[in-house]
Amino acid sequence: MNFTRLPIFLVCITAGCSGTSTGNGLGTSTGNGLTSVSMTMQNSQSLTETESITVLDEADAAFTFTAAKVGVRDIDFHLQEGLSCADVALELEEPVVCDEDKIRIEGPFVVDLFSGEATPSLAGLTIPTGAYRRVDVRFDDARSDWGLLESDDPLLNNSFLLEGQIESTGDSFRITIDVNVEARYLNEQAQLLSQEAAESVFLNLDPSSWFSALPISQCILDGEFDQLDDLILIQDSGSNCQEIENALKQVIRDSGSLNISP
Repeated sequence: MNFTRLPIFLVCITAGCSGTSTGNGLGTSTGNGLTSVSMTMQNSQSLTETESITVLDEADAAFTFTAAKVGVRDIDFHLQEGLSCADVALELEEPVVCDEDKIRIEGPFVVDLFSGEATPSLAGLTIPTGAYRRVDVRFDDARSDWGLLESDDPLLNNSFLLEGQIESTGDSFRITIDVNVEARYLNEQAQLLSQEAAESVFLNLDPSSWFSALPISQCILDGEFDQLDDLILIQDSGSNCQEIENALKQVIRDSGSLNISP
């Protein structure tokens, strides 16, 4: 089965597993999968990989993202309802742990959402096989004591960094969000991470509606945002634009979907 690569946060997991499964194939198994994780950003309407993503604001003004980076505190795979750590094989290696009813990949990490590269690497991890309906990613402010960023990196002390171009004017923009948010990737149907074959887990954050309720182009026309050299800094500002960051936090949190395929 082939899945079109989808929006912003794609976490791809390749599993080569060992052990024996329990139940009807939808419960958590006693085997672990050797897992590699890759997180990328892509629009749900796109059929191919792209180096840019265009979204529309409240006034249908087009904004094209050309760079996106995030700080990640951890990634949680929720076990099937009724199961806990006692029901899975705990042959796990750091940074993977089990916490009550979740398999957690402990961070911190910094991830480039266009290249898919994570620092430190998210390759060679172990995830218990079984059925998953929900995965959470906790985005957190990337701090200097993480030791993952240069001192002049704009992601520093922020959880989200988005950069790009305003299509109507050609001006460059930067968005930084310094609030923590837990994005939920859901699927009502149980998604089976099996031990019989390699699997890919796609965690998709779709940015296509992120700006749709925001008056960003009007705020720019009104001179609400500061500039840094030739960059327009889109941040909370003024009376009409003071909820930009909180609004983005909400739509990011609720724009995730989960799929697993061979």
